[in-house]
Amino acid sequence: DSSNNFRSELWYLTAPAQGSADISVNFTAAGRTVAGASNFFGVDQNTPFGTLVTAQGSGSNAAVNVTSGAGQRVFASVVAQGWATTLTDGAGQTAHWTAYNGFIYGDLLTRGSTETGAASVTMSWTLGVAEDWVAAGVSLRAASVNPVAAAITANGSEDTLLAVDLNGSGGSGGGGVSPGRGDG
Repeated sequence: DSSNNFRSELWYLTAPAQGSADISVNFTAAGRTVAGASNFFGVDQNTPFGTLVTAQGSGSNAAVNVTSGAGQRVFASVVAQGWATTLTDGAGQTAHWTAYNGFIYGDLLTRGSTETGAASVTMSWTLGVAEDWVAAGVSLRAASVNPVAAAITANGSEDTLLAVDLNGSGGSGGGGVSPGRGDG
């Protein structure tokens, strides 16, 4: 916020191990903190997101505008002074968490949510009471799962094609491998 009393940060981990795990948040100094966590499947592991965008203000409406695109998903979080008491997602957003450590001065309230990507997506929240707020948002890029074709040698001939369907759209459900014969 403008008085540097609080901030919003987004942290990430690519290619985590499968299974359940704890998330630990450790600080080097005492302070009031709120945190939330979300996990996403199918995110590009090399370039997982676009440019981080932040916004700050004061009032009963908070928003951050995120550049995105078709096939992407926008994720954003907002943090407000605890006196705000509630945070309500804007139209089209899906809530991932709400966390707070109290509703008095110095306490914090946070909410994280997603929305389908488009050229520009405004992530917004309505605060129960006008307060200072900060927001951060980013567009999550989908992993490329297009069908892959590779030429292989079979029986001494190089005109055999092996199509690998990674989308699961070929055949009778699920991903698959189908041999074919090329025309040279």
